[in-house]
Amino acid sequence: MRRLFIVVFSLCFVFAACAQASELRPETGKVRWGRDLEAAKVVAAKSGRPIMLLFQEVPGCAGCRQYGAEVLSHPDIVRAAENDFVPVVVFNNQPGRDAEILHEFGEPAWNFQVVRYLDAQGRDLIPREDTIWSAQATASRMARALRKAGRTVPASLLRLAGFLPTQQTKAVPLTAAFAMFCFWEGEAKFATVRGVTETEAAFIEGREVVRLTFDPTVVSWPDLVRRAEEFDCAHHIYAPNEALAKSTRSKFPITVFDPSKCRRAPESDQKRWQRRS
Repeated sequence: MRRLFIVVFSLCFVFAACAQASELRPETGKVRWGRDLEAAKVVAAKSGRPIMLLFQEVPGCAGCRQYGAEVLSHPDIVRAAENDFVPVVVFNNQPGRDAEILHEFGEPAWNFQVVRYLDAQGRDLIPREDTIWSAQATASRMARALRKAGRTVPASLLRLAGFLPTQQTKAVPLTAAFAMFCFWEGEAKFATVRGVTETEAAFIEGREVVRLTFDPTVVSWPDLVRRAEEFDCAHHIYAPNEALAKSTRSKFPITVFDPSKCRRAPESDQKRWQRRS
């Protein structure tokens, strides 16, 4: 009986140590993150739950705060992180143990947020991936990690990831613009991107641009920028808002889209390449 008491007491102590959450910050959302990775490994081994390891800049930029507010505060993500994972946060701009863990995992200091999913030995369950900054994309990776760990994936997480039908209201579309050599070609290329709902040939400050509207739940902003760069249609990026402009990483200039500076091209230039086919 005494041995059983000691075991139970020790396990409770480990769970308590792991559950010691860092102070709620805008950058880390509403998830109650632990701060002790070694204690999290013990909990993961006992419970079978994988570790959800967040590397985040705290205090962080506007993009980091937006990620905390839009992704890490989403009710379905918060619920899954706390119930189906062992959540731990590492501050990527702090010394001490945080810096040591960054070095152990090869994560750069002061980097934008990255979430990794680990087993009880601290090994990646799924490959590390950067610029996963939407709730849908995050939910998709959480679901993959749970499956890899042999765990049941909550239906709410599957719906958010787009794997199950949902009755959620349609997301508010966002507007952006991309400068390029030829907006005829640009319109044709952007029209092939799933999630882009409208395109228009236009001019901004003498540049040929494609102004477009997109659904961020279908194509995330980082993915859209990446496609624009692949198309050679991102010589200047006009982001939907200041937060996304500050969080976007690109070798090209980035400013916030200002509709008052955007002038629609003549009708003869609209959908020019599409009309050729």
